Amino acid sequence: MAPVTRKSSSLASSDAFKPIHRKASQTNTNAFADVARTNGYSDSQNGDSNASALVPTSQLIDQINPLRDMADRVGREVDHFAETLDRFNSSLHGENAYQTAHDLTLEYKDFASSMVKKLKKRHDAQRVNEMKNEFGKRITQSPIRSSSLSGGPVGPVTHNDGDDDIPAQTSLDTLRRWQVELDTWELFRIMLELRYSPEKHARQEEKDARLAELGTSNTYTSDADIWERFTLDNDSAKERHLVLKWLQGAANHGESDIEAIADELEKKSGRGTGIWFNGWMETRERIKGTKRMRVYSTASSDMLDVKRTHSNEPLVSSLDPDAPTRQTRVLEKADEYSERALWMTCWEMLRRGHSWYDICQWCSERNQSWRAVSMAVSTDSHPSVALPGLSAGSLWRRMCYALTQQGASDEYEAAVYGLLSGDLDSVKHVCQSWDDHIFAHYNSLLIGQLEEYLQKSFPEKFASGTVTKFPLFDSLRHHGDQKDVARNLIRRLNEQSSTSQEAQRPLKLLQGALIADNFPDLCKNLATAISDAAWYKTTSTTIVALRTAVAPDSQKESVIFNDFDALRIVTHMVLMLREFHEPLSNSKSDPEALDNIIAAYIQLLRAAGRWELTSVYASRMSTIRGTKSLAQTMTDVQDLQDKVHFTKLMATYGMDPIAVLIEQAKYLMEEVLPKKSAEQSNLKIIENAPNEDLYPGQRIKENFIKDGRGGEGIADHLAVFLLMDAQWDVSFQTLAYACRKLLLNGCFQEASRLVHQLSFEKLSNAKTRSILGVSVNVMDNDEIAEPSREHGAKLRVLQKQCRGYYELNMLVRAIDALNTWRTVEHDYATKEPRPSSLPASVKSTFEKTRAAIEPVLSGILLHAKDDGEAADLAKIRNWYLPEIVLAYNAVLCAGAHMISRDHLLRSMELANDVANDKTGLAECFMESNRMRELVVAFAQSSETMLKLNEINQGKRERKNKAGKNLTIWDLTA
Repeated sequence: MAPVTRKSSSLASSDAFKPIHRKASQTNTNAFADVARTNGYSDSQNGDSNASALVPTSQLIDQINPLRDMADRVGREVDHFAETLDRFNSSLHGENAYQTAHDLTLEYKDFASSMVKKLKKRHDAQRVNEMKNEFGKRITQSPIRSSSLSGGPVGPVTHNDGDDDIPAQTSLDTLRRWQVELDTWELFRIMLELRYSPEKHARQEEKDARLAELGTSNTYTSDADIWERFTLDNDSAKERHLVLKWLQGAANHGESDIEAIADELEKKSGRGTGIWFNGWMETRERIKGTKRMRVYSTASSDMLDVKRTHSNEPLVSSLDPDAPTRQTRVLEKADEYSERALWMTCWEMLRRGHSWYDICQWCSERNQSWRAVSMAVSTDSHPSVALPGLSAGSLWRRMCYALTQQGASDEYEAAVYGLLSGDLDSVKHVCQSWDDHIFAHYNSLLIGQLEEYLQKSFPEKFASGTVTKFPLFDSLRHHGDQKDVARNLIRRLNEQSSTSQEAQRPLKLLQGALIADNFPDLCKNLATAISDAAWYKTTSTTIVALRTAVAPDSQKESVIFNDFDALRIVTHMVLMLREFHEPLSNSKSDPEALDNIIAAYIQLLRAAGRWELTSVYASRMSTIRGTKSLAQTMTDVQDLQDKVHFTKLMATYGMDPIAVLIEQAKYLMEEVLPKKSAEQSNLKIIENAPNEDLYPGQRIKENFIKDGRGGEGIADHLAVFLLMDAQWDVSFQTLAYACRKLLLNGCFQEASRLVHQLSFEKLSNAKTRSILGVSVNVMDNDEIAEPSREHGAKLRVLQKQCRGYYELNMLVRAIDALNTWRTVEHDYATKEPRPSSLPASVKSTFEKTRAAIEPVLSGILLHAKDDGEAADLAKIRNWYLPEIVLAYNAVLCAGAHMISRDHLLRSMELANDVANDKTGLAECFMESNRMRELVVAFAQSSETMLKLNEINQGKRERKNKAGKNLTIWDLTA
């Protein structure tokens, strides 16, 4: 499918996706009410902005509450993600699905990277300051406030840098969120290449070819080749190595972070810069001072009894690096601080992925060369694991491990050597985050795998007794079954008190699922959480219930649904993986569950006013679910031309616009339209009249239409049928269905607006040109010339298809005419002084009322397509036709008094219309138990006629056009 270019009101061919830039009055991104339009719905037909207001939000039961609060934060990213998906949409299936998904992932990652770069220009200084403050606290293990943070902005700040891609008001938290998103897309790319590639056979061939190229291993195999063989032979090792590299990159978001940390630690020392260049200066001066005071010139330094300043703790008497451990003594406080600060910096460098060469260079520059030597066998070793040296580096790793067990003077020193040796406990002691713990475990596992590989593949490299004489932490045995290591680790971190809170963050849940290879389970649980939110104490038409709904947020994955960024990311991952990843394919997973995730994202786009973006997502769902989602989205579109444009967008993505419009009408009628309660009475047109000669015991209620409120705005949503070419049957059937439901639920005002805006005549004239070649009212015999045989057959079909809406139009207009007559009649009857002559408006309104009602008495709404429609029509006839007949009788009596007594002749003939089997009126009165009321009304009309004859006795009666007069009712004749 070709990409779509969006214009303000039409589609044009282009290879770029451009969203509509809607007018400010058409979009409300600050509140969820934009979806429901509770603040009013403009009438595009007549310009009356107060004519209707869509139903209250409480009646739009398909909305999911958490989405309301997120709509405010939706920014340019939703447009970019939709645009990018649109460009790749046509190739995201079949053989090209994996490569397309890979390209999409890179696009999304690049966008996140660009956002990070832009936000760093605003907030990187603040980020560095907070990082300094954090390390200042960690070095002293107390809540020290860094001076570098004083006066710095913390909350959102407005920036006028002219960048339209990011909001003017952002904060450091905005930068952090985008950094985490960037990390997440990078992890997804890694796993996409490692696990989800369908080209497994080709990859295996490449691996075999590379192993063959490396040749047979031997004693002289280079360290680089050993490492490459190790990762080629062991897929899990390669994955762990890549995850470690990812964790290092995620921790290293700033190029100058290490220098900033070192600078802050120097400031905290209170000794200024260069605290590491002069060694243990305070301790050295203390020892020198002691020697000056006592005679120890010939004595061994180990015999010195030196106390730390301000305490009785014994101070080291030598300045060699091993002195504190060998002598079990301490350093001066300042030197102890600088020692801890240095090891902390070394740990951070290792944690952030700095090469051993860089770490050694950094130590050497600070006059700490011995430390550089102790941390690496040689500067040309592999950047991840040291291989050179005795026993392929194994002996050196064992020495590092021994230091962690008994030789380290500080926890960060132990952590550094623990990291190099593959130890776990010593590293876990300094872990500050979820990422750190993953890093510690994966580093330990990788070194454990390497040790096992070296001993099996290169036994000749191990000196006799090395393994048994010098122990090493057995990480593989510690972690147990290697198949479930990742899942068990993520589960433990979710439960562990120190990491559980961070592990429950939305993107950490997602990252954990990717690392543990249980993304399908996360999707299923997320879909269930969405289902719970949509079905808890309510119902939904776009979200499928996956179980009996429980309280929202009972599923831990609900935090993803409650976080817009996380929901956006997961949705696009689902769209990609379900096309080729077997556990997420329709054959292996529950497609309804995955569609719940996409449907929730569409709901969020609706809440943000981005209706024009929804079609591309709906097209990736099942046809039924996509249609339902777009049907609801259509209710958000106010402008009529935008509605037409939206239908064209749907068609571009392979969606059926007609099916969407039909579903929209169904949604409006069944879910939005307020239901008529059992206690609510039907629309009452007539009321008992006071003892006046003007009425036959009954009269029309004044302004009775005000009782028929409800469903406001529905007519506006259906106006799109007027602008659609052809679609004759669908248009008239849908509009007839909508009109029926409005009348059945007592929403007469909206039914009247529907008939006014989408009158039968207007629709017929608009649609017949494309069908018959001429605009014509197919139900008006005066307009239809003698048709040809072909046109005659078409006309009969068209008339049959539109009859239901045509007759409902007649019914509604008859009721409207009665309401208009009552207003005119009341104004004339109550006007003081009474006009000397009958106003023309009274007579013309009377004639229009008769013209509107007479067709209704000939028998309408008797033809139904199915049992459901027949039941609806029967109720409408029983509710409304008796009211119309009785009201018409009152109109005729009033007309007899005001205009001419001859109108009572028509009143007398109403009994014939009711008795006529073809009209079905008698049945309506019987079914509604109003036959007695009708008989009484006719009797009172007869009485009125006799009274009028007595008043006009002696006058010569003229016959009406039918040759009839009231002489037969004159008792004296």
